[in-house]
Amino acid sequence: MKLAEKEKILKDITANCIPARLRVMDRAISSIYNQAIRPHGLKITQMNIIVVVSAYGPMEVKPLCRILNMDSSTMSRALTLIEKKGWLKSQPSGQGKSLIVSSTNEGSALLQRVYPDWKKAQENAEELLGKETVRVLRGAGDKMLLEGMTKYSL
Repeated sequence: MKLAEKEKILKDITANCIPARLRVMDRAISSIYNQAIRPHGLKITQMNIIVVVSAYGPMEVKPLCRILNMDSSTMSRALTLIEKKGWLKSQPSGQGKSLIVSSTNEGSALLQRVYPDWKKAQENAEELLGKETVRVLRGAGDKMLLEGMTKYSL
């Protein structure tokens, strides 16, 4: 590859790569939330799982993965930790290896305790990103969440 072509490619990727920018934003924003809710023994990814199950009721793992756009191995590891802490429980669905995940009283109590710290993290994240970026992210995120929920037929 010629030097000019290499420079053109590198310039284009460094100037325009969406995943690189999203990853940097994700790390910064996740750090805000994780720092805020760490005293509760929780990470924001775990909290999102607990919130979805609590909001939509008992569900199989596969639809939960679709809603949160998570692969099954990542979900399995997260659920193992969450269940050990008593925040969610799972039981066989009666159909093969499939599990039904449901919330627990401990999980509901956790969300109530975490909420003020989550709210403060939310304010900090919105301040960091700015109102217009938050508006755009909510719109795009809502669309992806809706697609995941529609596939599950909530």
